[in-house]
Amino acid sequence: MPLGTEQYFPAMNEWRAVLVRSPGNIEAQLGLARAAVKAGDRLEAAQEYLRILQIVPDQPEARRELARLGFRPNS
Repeated sequence: MPLGTEQYFPAMNEWRAVLVRSPGNIEAQLGLARAAVKAGDRLEAAQEYLRILQIVPDQPEARRELARLGFRPNS
């Protein structure tokens, strides 16, 4: 785990709590994905970006960040 990444885990937990209350909240999903990237959790970030694309297939940040992480969406 890269030094300093632990500071992002509380943020990730907050975004997850928002998603429990409001599933499909794109802003919360983006927040969780961004925090996961900063925490070094590429897999969780990619999974969240893929969930976003299931709801909003042309969401530019999700597409861009997936590509940057080395993942490709199915569609």
